[in-house]
Amino acid sequence: TVTVEYVGGNVWPNPYAIDWSSVGSLQDVVQVVDGLWAAETAGLRTVEIGYDRLVAIGDRVWGDYEVTVPVTVHRVASQEAGVGILLGWTGHTDNPVSGWQPKSGWIPFGAICWFRWYPSEWGNRLEIYGNEGRVLGSDISGWLLESGVDYVFKVRVVTNPGEGSLYSFKVWEAGQPEPSGWTVAGQGRPEDPRDGSLLLLAHRVDATFGDVTVTPLQQTYTLIVETVGQGEVNKEPDSDDDTYANGQSVTLTAVPQPDWRFDHWSGDVTGSANPATVSMTRHRLVTAVFVPDQVMLTVHAIGQGRVSHTPGNPYEHGAVAILEPIPDVGWS
Repeated sequence: TVTVEYVGGNVWPNPYAIDWSSVGSLQDVVQVVDGLWAAETAGLRTVEIGYDRLVAIGDRVWGDYEVTVPVTVHRVASQEAGVGILLGWTGHTDNPVSGWQPKSGWIPFGAICWFRWYPSEWGNRLEIYGNEGRVLGSDISGWLLESGVDYVFKVRVVTNPGEGSLYSFKVWEAGQPEPSGWTVAGQGRPEDPRDGSLLLLAHRVDATFGDVTVTPLQQTYTLIVETVGQGEVNKEPDSDDDTYANGQSVTLTAVPQPDWRFDHWSGDVTGSANPATVSMTRHRLVTAVFVPDQVMLTVHAIGQGRVSHTPGNPYEHGAVAILEPIPDVGWS
């Protein structure tokens, strides 16, 4: 028997930071997705090496942000291994594993920024890895993470509307100056998730992740609301310049004009719930779609006969109905 206690309406705060030395229970600061982990003074460490050891941090609605975390590799168990950070995580899916409970698929995600060990003939590298095995960017200029040495991993995701998200990645040895530029960058696809939490990822690697710092790239974001059809959208709270604080929740209520009705949302809000709530974790564009109201046509006959009308109920407001009287025998 599994008892699930769910509390709705919560948004994981951003900026966010974890000091592992002050953590009591892991589940107070992260969500363990896979594998056994232990919080030590130096950081969060894998207890057992395995295929994917994963810890989730953040919210599915997180938008543009930057993550910094020290990483120390203790042992690599395979020629094909990796350690790093996955961005744009929105939870397990039915792809490519379908029908299981709990869900076990991992596609789609945003991108994985990691150091990857390949078979010797391919070479080790810093890599940004996307959906369906697509490599979005890599650097093979002699990279090698030495065991027992502390490195700093820094990643960034920036949403480019219509183009997919841009991912940036750099690594340097702890205690050394941070490189001024990004070592690797890669562009995701427009259909990939634009928002999502992050995963600390150890793939066939015994590693320790140090204190985590997550920083939103902006403190305020713009909410643009457009309409299709005749109606308007009320925002609560309202903003004269359409800007809101990072993480602020805004309630949108669609109000149709007479003889029109609200049909659905599109853009950064989907579905037909009215009102709807949007979390301002990046710039948002929302469209409310209104359609002509549907009306019913009732026809009464005097005498013996009936009347057909096409195309039939219900009718969109303003539509044309074709009426055909059909008399009984002996009537006209």
